[in-house]
Amino acid sequence: VRSAYRLAWNQSGKVRVEASSGTATNGERKIWKNIWQTNVQPKVRIFAWKLAQDRLPTWGNKRKRKIEQSGICPICGMTEENGFHATVECTLARGLREAMRAHWVLPAERSFAYTGPDWLLVLLDSLQSSEKEHVMYLLWRVWHLRNNMIHGKGSASIAESVSFLVSYEGQLLPIRQREDDKKGKGPMYREPNQISLSTSINKLTDK
Repeated sequence: VRSAYRLAWNQSGKVRVEASSGTATNGERKIWKNIWQTNVQPKVRIFAWKLAQDRLPTWGNKRKRKIEQSGICPICGMTEENGFHATVECTLARGLREAMRAHWVLPAERSFAYTGPDWLLVLLDSLQSSEKEHVMYLLWRVWHLRNNMIHGKGSASIAESVSFLVSYEGQLLPIRQREDDKKGKGPMYREPNQISLSTSINKLTDK
C-alpha cells in the first residue's frame, strides 16, 4: 500500500520530479542548483527541495490526501494552506520576516511573490549567494515555528526564532571558514601569534 501510494504521489508531481532529476535539461538542472549548491545545512536544502515541490504536509496537502476535511490555514484562517502560504504569506511568516530585517539583508518584500508552482526556484535564482542562504534559513525556521504552534506546545515565539537564526548563523561562520581553509581558500599569510604550538616547539628543539 505504501509503495502504491508513493507511486501515485510521484505521478501527480511528475513534472516537478523530472525537473529535479538527472534527466532534466541543462537549464532545469541549473535552476535547481540554487538549492543544492547553496551554502546551508543539508537539512535546510532538503526542506527547500520539498517546499519547491509542494511536498510539505500542509493543511492543503492533507485535505487532498483525505487526512483533513479542511485545508484552511489553522494559524490565520484566511485561505488554504499550501507551501507558499505557510512560509511566506501567513501572518506568522510575515512577522518573522519583518523581524529578521533588523538583522539580515533580505530581498524586498515584493520579491516574495507567488509567481506560480516554481515560485521558490524563481525567487532563489534572482538572489546573490548570501541572500539565498538567508532566505532558505528563514523559510526553514518559519516552518519550524508553524509546526510548534500547531503540533507542539506553542512555546516558540518570533523573538526566540530571531535569536536562534542570528545565533545559528554565527555558529556556522567559523565552521565555514575552517572548511574554506582546508580547501586552500584561507588566507596565505598568518600573523606571528597564529603560528601553531607544534611549530614553536620544533624550533626550540632545533636550537
